[in-house]
Amino acid sequence: MMIVIICLAVVLLEIIFLMISNKKNREQINYMKAAANIARDMELDYLLRNPYALDAAGSVMPDTHNFICLSQKNAQTKQEYVFGLNNVINIGRARNNNQLIVNDNMVSEYHCAIYRDQGTVFIRDLNSANGLILKTGKMKKYLISDGNSAVLSDGNTIVIGTMEFLVRFIYLENH
Repeated sequence: MMIVIICLAVVLLEIIFLMISNKKNREQINYMKAAANIARDMELDYLLRNPYALDAAGSVMPDTHNFICLSQKNAQTKQEYVFGLNNVINIGRARNNNQLIVNDNMVSEYHCAIYRDQGTVFIRDLNSANGLILKTGKMKKYLISDGNSAVLSDGNTIVIGTMEFLVRFIYLENH
């Protein structure tokens, strides 16, 4: 009888593990689909704005391979945002000139910006009233304020006001 219970427990644990890994795989697939759609739109927009780009030697196609996903960690309805890393991603409370709007009184109108410089992704405080916190591990937290910048890595957590965002990088090889 004890062996049957142990076997059932092992099977149940395997089922739970498969359910969790399938959920993570589905999330990753959804992020990749969103990034691929953004990449397609960027390429189409570029080609529409530059109809002779295919013939121009000096024409530079925007990077359609590198993306960032910001997932809310502490909200009741979790939201995920995928952005291309070609342009600066402004985050703040203002409805204009921010790509990510955070409706929180502790967040400044133009709070911070995420940008890529020579292949490295940074987050910069835009002289916000309260700064932001960058968590790089279980025990490592850094206050970023007064216009300072820090390097973002995959798996970091950004705390802006009362909102926490998990950082994930997405690289599309072919789309």
